[in-house]
Amino acid sequence: MKNISEIVKIINHHRVLVRVIEKKSEVLMTWKQWITIPSDSYIDIGLAPIKIDSIQFIDINCTKIIEIGRLMPVKKINLLHEIEIQIQSLNIEYNIINDEILRLKIG
Repeated sequence: MKNISEIVKIINHHRVLVRVIEKKSEVLMTWKQWITIPSDSYIDIGLAPIKIDSIQFIDINCTKIIEIGRLMPVKKINLLHEIEIQIQSLNIEYNIINDEILRLKIG
């Protein structure tokens, strides 16, 4: 299960966007703002529960967007370094994409 519950805690703590890439799918899922573990063998990012065994990667978008108000420009904070340190402590294989996305190898 490769520390799925710890990955979920990190994502939810930082409130960053996440998407799942399944092993036999060429389609990228849309980015979602939360991830849960409804049971020991499934995760859910708001579309439908996905069997953990069918997941190839979990992408974490480490750029957090904060909306201050309607008339103010959005504020972007790159949390890549902070999240990367936490992921390294889990000994999970990952890649960095475009200096903002951590792609975690799950299966």
